[in-house]
Amino acid sequence: MKYPSIISPSEILWDLFPRGERFGVAPASFICHAVIQGSGVSMISEVGVDQHGRDVTRTLKGYGIDVNRMQIASDALTGTVSVQLDNDCKPTLAICEGSPWGKQAWNDDVESRVSVAGAVDFGTLGQRSDESRATISQVVKMAQDVGVPDVFDTNLRPPLSSVTLIRETVRITSLLETGNLDMVFMTRGADGSVPVTLGNLIAQGGIPAAVIDQVGAGGSFTAAFLDSDLCYEPREQSLGRDNEIAAVTCTHSGAVPTELSTVLARRLCPKH
Repeated sequence: MKYPSIISPSEILWDLFPRGERFGVAPASFICHAVIQGSGVSMISEVGVDQHGRDVTRTLKGYGIDVNRMQIASDALTGTVSVQLDNDCKPTLAICEGSPWGKQAWNDDVESRVSVAGAVDFGTLGQRSDESRATISQVVKMAQDVGVPDVFDTNLRPPLSSVTLIRETVRITSLLETGNLDMVFMTRGADGSVPVTLGNLIAQGGIPAAVIDQVGAGGSFTAAFLDSDLCYEPREQSLGRDNEIAAVTCTHSGAVPTELSTVLARRLCPKH
């Protein structure tokens, strides 16, 4: 089977936990787990000429992610976000403004990749500047013009979530995580997940886990769910495994898979 290629026009950030720095947030978890599932991934974002930027490139390359569409900003530092966890290990984010991922631009190279993609994944935080929002809108419009499915991860993080932006984005989205809407699915933490289509609703209970933090759980679930959907696996069969992968993500610090969680996720994936 030929595995799908995924385009991700997204923010690149370093999570600054009280106990140390981690490369992360939702897109990082999504793209790394998509590669673990067997998909090819091209990242469209921007980093600064600094150590964080070099570490981002090295980390993504280490997972086999295509970084040839990554842009370099000489006048800004790579993005960071302060992460505080509550008593239930749920994160509250404070993003450093002016990061270069808010400036990624549309170009012919990006256009050529979208036209042959298997899917496009994008979120809310990556659209917080006019320039990046315009680029992501062009990516989504072209994807729909050529019949490529798109996935919108709302990634609700008050006070960073704009109701107006979410409403505008939903109008052009074919697959939504909480117009042309084919499916909505909601991740519910310890209570599992619920995908809803026009004619069907499936409820999947949560998977017990020794939670360290919940950063990246939604992204890992989305990657597993999208991979299953693109490979035409029955949702009733794949949903439990998708939730297990999200549960594994909660057992390590940060969004990006550790070596152990990568091994466990691959064991859960029948294609490996």
